Amino acid sequence: MNAGTSTWGNTSVGSREDHFFVRTSQSERLTILSGGDVGIGNSSPSYKLDVSGTGHFASDLRLDADLVLAGDITLGGANIMDAGGTARVSAVDNGSLTLREDGGAIRFCIEADGDVAVGDSSCVPYWAEGYAFYVWGSDSIYAEGTVSAQIFDDRTPYPADTTEAYAAVMSLQRLPDEDYDPDDIEHQLDHSALHPFVAGAHGGRNLSATVSAQNEVIKDLVKRLDALENQCAAGR
Repeated sequence: MNAGTSTWGNTSVGSREDHFFVRTSQSERLTILSGGDVGIGNSSPSYKLDVSGTGHFASDLRLDADLVLAGDITLGGANIMDAGGTARVSAVDNGSLTLREDGGAIRFCIEADGDVAVGDSSCVPYWAEGYAFYVWGSDSIYAEGTVSAQIFDDRTPYPADTTEAYAAVMSLQRLPDEDYDPDDIEHQLDHSALHPFVAGAHGGRNLSATVSAQNEVIKDLVKRLDALENQCAAGR
């Protein structure tokens, strides 16, 4: 590369050693190395495009490979779209972040105040405000490990009568010896025998329904024991 510089006022264009450059006010603003690396605001680029400073794209920026970020990314009222044009990640100016499924329905949302909603198309519904974590509709939560809470507030189903309660409790049966595995909780209870009241939506057991059915059975047994004791006392 032949060295040389052309100058117009405060602007210089030229080549030196192994690169081409554009200068303004004695500072290199654009640098092209002999290997093809281009620097903007960077006189020693290490990449095909190496920018020191901010950038603005008025139209699409297409990437056919991975995007590697070493710093923050800021989305102001923007969407991250899939190849079909559907918004998958939306960042709203009020500080909320949403993830969407096919068709654009919101399935995961983080509100500006930190509340998280799963499965609700309108993010956190107005009547669920105040919950730090909310799961909409019949969507289930599965935890492999322990779930702990200082306060547990649920919406417990309750058996219609003691007949249903007894039937539900008696349906809790241990698997036969040939199927029972003491080291695997998935193979201990016979889920196929569960009464509909205590059967879970996805083949498991409804814990709240089981507890309420057991409560009804225990209360009925206590009443029966009291009645028996009274009968015994009267016969003395």
